[in-house]
Order: sequence, then structure tokens, then C-alpha cells
Amino acid sequence: MKRLKTELNALVNRGVDRHLRLAVTGLSRSGKTAFITALVNQLLNIHTGARLPLLSAAREERLLGVKRVPQRD
Repeated sequence: MKRLKTELNALVNRGVDRHLRLAVTGLSRSGKTAFITALVNQLLNIHTGARLPLLSAAREERLLGVKRVPQRD
């Protein structure tokens, strides 16, 4: 019973979590850093005229917030 409750709790928490984690992979010097920098810059400035026409959440004004989180080494 406790296991079922734990699994149900995890499922509910996963459904409520509105965070997106993105992983970018590629060969060395293929532009991963440039891509991530450009994407983060666009997302941080989405309400100042910057546009991401293919991102439906931004186009439909459903993007509630963006925050840069520093990486730990």
C-alpha cells in the first residue's frame, strides 16, 4: 500500500511539474554553445520584441517565465 501511495505521489508530482529540461548533444565545435546561448537569449527577451515563431508557447503567449540557472561544476 505504501509503495502504491509513493508511486501515485510521484505520478501526480510529475504531472504538475511544468519545468522543461533540455539536453543538447553533438560533435565538438558543432555549435551547441551558440545554440544554447541564442535560445536562452530569445527566451529571456521574449516579451521585449524577440520572436520565436516556431515555439507555440511563445507565439500563443503561454510562456509564463524563464530563468537562467547556473550550472554547478
